Amino acid sequence: MSAAEPKPPPTNPVLAEVRRGDMVESRHRGCAAVVRSDGEIIYEIGDCAATIYPRSALKLFQSIPLVESGAAAHFGLGDAEIALSCGSHNGEELHTRAVTEWLRRLNLTADDLENGAESPLGKRAARELIARDARPNKMHQNCSGKHLGMLTVAKFMHKSTRGYSDYDHPAQQIWLQTLSELIDADMHSAPWTRDGCGVPAICISLNQLARAFACYAAAANGQMRDAKRGAAMRRMLAAIAARPEMLAGADRCCTAVNRATGGE
Repeated sequence: MSAAEPKPPPTNPVLAEVRRGDMVESRHRGCAAVVRSDGEIIYEIGDCAATIYPRSALKLFQSIPLVESGAAAHFGLGDAEIALSCGSHNGEELHTRAVTEWLRRLNLTADDLENGAESPLGKRAARELIARDARPNKMHQNCSGKHLGMLTVAKFMHKSTRGYSDYDHPAQQIWLQTLSELIDADMHSAPWTRDGCGVPAICISLNQLARAFACYAAAANGQMRDAKRGAAMRRMLAAIAARPEMLAGADRCCTAVNRATGGE
């Protein structure tokens, strides 16, 4: 390899092996990080500085402006809607019914959602739709709650609801700014592309993502420097604990864990 050629990225270690009898059937590499909310790295294994697309793992940060801005309170949103905005729901009847009612409060329709129509993520909900010989619509798409949160912020800010999923729309820039402040890094300059649901998908390192999640622990313990933001994050955690079925739904691990632990 010449000096001009870039070095290949380091190989992440094997974190898990699947065995069948005495033989290793497959090995799975990865990286992991434990980071405090102030950025101190407690533990890391593998290349945790490499950038990744967290995609739906960002929903808990994309939804902060919905509560922090006052938009959720202004439109009378409760635990169900706030939890729905944070999750990747199954597209069950309780989810689509909540989306329908939320759109009504905004005086909008499903046509205003800029995520595409998609078969329900939940297998049971998908089978029920097929049994009714019904076609999936935008409300069934698992990100429709997140999109509604962004639409609500746009409406509250008196910004155009059309194009709210565009990178330069204020509804996108406000959560990017929120994430930037949480991890002390400029996420506006981070590489990005379109996510499957149409909103910007940004790159972030695993260490940065771990730090962002640690901020929720800090908020829960009343240790956030920004008291208003800490209160908003606690409100979101309380909503998920109260309505875990809106976060995902039937036969989903995150709903089961939140229901069993009361949000702990």
